[in-house]
This record gives sequence, structure tokens and C-alpha cells, in this order.
Amino acid sequence: ATACEDGSVRLWDLAAGREFARLGQGMPLLAACFSPDGATLVAAGVDGHLHRWDTATRAELSSPGGHDAAGRSIAFSPDGATLATASNDRTVRLWNPASTNPPRTLLGHDTEVTDVAFDPSGRTLASAGRDGTVRLWHLDTAQELVVLEPGLGTVHALAFDAPGHALACGGGEGAVQLV
Repeated sequence: ATACEDGSVRLWDLAAGREFARLGQGMPLLAACFSPDGATLVAAGVDGHLHRWDTATRAELSSPGGHDAAGRSIAFSPDGATLATASNDRTVRLWNPASTNPPRTLLGHDTEVTDVAFDPSGRTLASAGRDGTVRLWHLDTAQELVVLEPGLGTVHALAFDAPGHALACGGGEGAVQLV
């Protein structure tokens, strides 16, 4: 799935290399993510709102809310029990996809939060920001564990390795740092 500036999420048949469906229309979208079971698709818009769809019926579901500024990144925990979102409002929010309760908010970045990624255990979340930091958070307590400065300037992308022992941080000009 790709989030698009025309406000749609495009679904792709990877084997055929073609688009087979479009969901939504409206405000431009910046990020999209499938739940681990593939049953739900979530997208974040420039208006900060989250949009959800049932992938079997393609019906739009109720929105859990959003951020006060553009949503930049979305990630589901490996078990699908937590949805993390990053925003230009300098926050990370942790949502329970099965609940209408307000999210927990993680504060720490001085500028926009650009990406979020769960470690394979689902117990730790990494967040990256324009402030050049990567922050690791303990999900049970929502406490910041450590602040890393990989020396990349703005950190745009994060990915844990399969065992969860290393974190790749992508910065400007194609630079990647393992931490």
C-alpha cells in the first residue's frame, strides 16, 4: 500500500506490478501501514488524522483520532496490540487499535518525529527525529530508555534487524548508521 498526496491509499498487486484498488479521498496522506494480520490498513494525513480501513471489505472504519500536526510514520507492534504514530507535532502516540481510549503520548523530541519502529519483541519502540536523535522507549512504562545521536543530522528512517540486536538509522544523503 502507498499513501498518496491525492488523499488515497493505493493497493498494489506485487506479482503483476499494478494497482488494484484505491481507498479514501481527501487530505494528502504521508504514511500507510498494514496490521500484522493484514486485516486493517491505517494511514496518516497531513491534517494529523488517522484513517482506518477493513482490508477484506475495503470499508473505512472509525478513526481513533490523530495528532495536532501532520502524521509522518505509522507502525504496528508485532502482535498488533499497539499502533505507534509519529508526527510533526513532536510527539509519538501509542494507540490500542481495539479500543477507543485516548492514546499514550511520548514526549522527548525537540522537533518533528520522522519515523517509528518496533523491535521484534514488541517491548521497545524506536523514534527518530529532525533533531538528529533516536530515542528508545519501553512500551510497558512509556518511559524513555536512551537517547542516541547517530551523527546523521535528521534521521529519516529506522529498522531493527530480525533478532533485535541492531537498529539501522537512515539519514540525509543516503547515509545509514547501525546502532
